[in-house]
Amino acid sequence: MVSIWQTGPWIKEFTTPDYSIEFVDGKEYSFKNTTIKFTQPLFHGIEYDRVGWVVALLVEHKGKKFIYSSDLQGPQIEDYAEWIIEQNPDAMTLDGPATYLFGYMMNRINLERAIDNVIRILRRTKTNPIIYDHYLLREWKYKERLSEVYKEGGGRILTAAEFMGREPLILKINKQKWKNINDS
Repeated sequence: MVSIWQTGPWIKEFTTPDYSIEFVDGKEYSFKNTTIKFTQPLFHGIEYDRVGWVVALLVEHKGKKFIYSSDLQGPQIEDYAEWIIEQNPDAMTLDGPATYLFGYMMNRINLERAIDNVIRILRRTKTNPIIYDHYLLREWKYKERLSEVYKEGGGRILTAAEFMGREPLILKINKQKWKNINDS
């Protein structure tokens, strides 16, 4: 599959008088006190997953670092966790494992890999907060499935909603669903 993608470019970069389109894979951009670094393509989830690749990004501003992990699904891959540890970001948005697909597209081994990798990140970085979003918040039992992570992380692990002082939407929806069932 990699060899097929390497036959590209499938879409060419281009420039118009008003804008330019370029691929950011592996590139770095600097603007005054800010540097934005993009990774080379990373697997979307587990190794050689058929859904393709993603890029993560690191933003550095005046000595502070922020990572947006994109769709690493955990991260499930140990090398990706090690990259995060090496960067030692001050804050990070992490998509988390797709627990809502547990038993279908996510198995116990890869869920455990994701849990172990986040615990390694927590133990070996100063990152605070780690903000969970995306896949993880599609299932209301996410905290139960990642209880080890929440125990290890204490207040360092939050959802974007919690970071803003709100309840995660998936929990609101679940409460409403059970209220409706009990009311009927």
